[in-house]
Amino acid sequence: MNWEVWAIASGNLIAATESEAEALGVVRDLLATDWRPDELSLIFDDQSRPVEDLPPALSGDPLVRRAGASRAMRRATA
Repeated sequence: MNWEVWAIASGNLIAATESEAEALGVVRDLLATDWRPDELSLIFDDQSRPVEDLPPALSGDPLVRRAGASRAMRRATA
């Protein structure tokens, strides 16, 4: 079971962490640099659960809200 942060355009895994808090920290760090919210995706992966029982991936504004990122860290999505 882990939390993964992905780069959507390239399909590259950026980070895999054991907790959501750690993954959201990675998201906040990326948003504070050159990343836009719509370029990132947060995914929960648990091999012991069927895929249809996993929560949906987060990206864009929902990801920013979940990460608790400040408006100053956000870049416009578009």
